Amino acid sequence: MIMKYAIVLLLGTLFAGGCASGKHALENGAQGERAPSGVTAKLEETVGATAAGLPQEADKPPLTQSEIEQNTESILDVINSLEECYETGDFEKWRGYLTPRYSEMHDDAVYLRAEGWNADDLRSFFKLLIKTRKRGSITTLSVSRIDFVSSNKALVYVILGESEFPEPQHTFIRVGDRWSKGLQDEGE
Repeated sequence: MIMKYAIVLLLGTLFAGGCASGKHALENGAQGERAPSGVTAKLEETVGATAAGLPQEADKPPLTQSEIEQNTESILDVINSLEECYETGDFEKWRGYLTPRYSEMHDDAVYLRAEGWNADDLRSFFKLLIKTRKRGSITTLSVSRIDFVSSNKALVYVILGESEFPEPQHTFIRVGDRWSKGLQDEGE
């Protein structure tokens, strides 16, 4: 049996944009508030496929409660850092939080246009995220949950209006000992 560990964040929050699927949230004018420090996480264990329909890595044991809490905190820290980058316009710092593949794909005008973004490269994509956020008066998006697909991959779901957006808005991949913003097909 495949175990899924879902983190339901109580009082959790987050940022907008940063991946192609984030555009849907941006266009819907999602807004939220920052979480107070000490965000609480609750472990839910269910049997079956993971939220993304992907199996748990066969050679890795499931995450423990302590690992889930530590990884959740780490991902929320990255999210807050990304949010700061949007607020300050710090492209170089923002780029440092991305996986190499995410950076590569979002530096390709053909890929960006296919995803619905009117940008030519990574830098113009970043500027477009900031511009879209300002135009929509978007500050942050509330995180509803983080699903750990494996010990090295997590999907972040957000609240839009009164309910959870049906698709994950952000993917985080463990690169070495830190979490980075990645693409959904990474880390499999």
